[in-house]
Amino acid sequence: MGHVYGYARVSTKSQSLDIQIKELEAAGCKKIFGDKASGKNTDRQGFLDLQDTLLEGDTVVICKLDRIGRNLQDLIGIVNQFNDKGIGFKVLDNAAIDTTTPAGKLVFTVFAAVSEYERHIILERTEKGREAARRSGRLGGRKRTISDQQIESVTKLMETMPCGQACAHIGITRQSYYRILRNGQKRSSL
Repeated sequence: MGHVYGYARVSTKSQSLDIQIKELEAAGCKKIFGDKASGKNTDRQGFLDLQDTLLEGDTVVICKLDRIGRNLQDLIGIVNQFNDKGIGFKVLDNAAIDTTTPAGKLVFTVFAAVSEYERHIILERTEKGREAARRSGRLGGRKRTISDQQIESVTKLMETMPCGQACAHIGITRQSYYRILRNGQKRSSL
């Protein structure tokens, strides 16, 4: 049987890991790794050190589900990596999540399936919204901030100077000028 390691995290340096550490010690963790960093940071040193320490048969224990990943997708990815390496995962705040037991694996699999379903629903809604926008004649992306008059002014100045200078004189970038011409976004003809 492997070792039991704890992981504690708080979001800011002014917060304390003490409460989580005490809970993890009470749960029998051999060693506890910690970070004082946002969950969105993937390069948290304590978490990287934990990953380097883990061997097949070990178990990672956390106090709350949101301590290890920023969102459910991150959490699922991390736990799947643990599972692939034969590493267990337990959440003290939610005893149902314990991938060292068959029931815990089932609960985690259900969470993962719900997350995947939710992601597909969001993608489907997004695509339907894009289709509706296209049917009504709207294009995606930001609204154009360069006027037809600016485009015409650049075109006229290009008779006497290079495009880059003409664009700089009018206050737009050369890339924006060419993108508008290429995409046919200019409302009036040049």
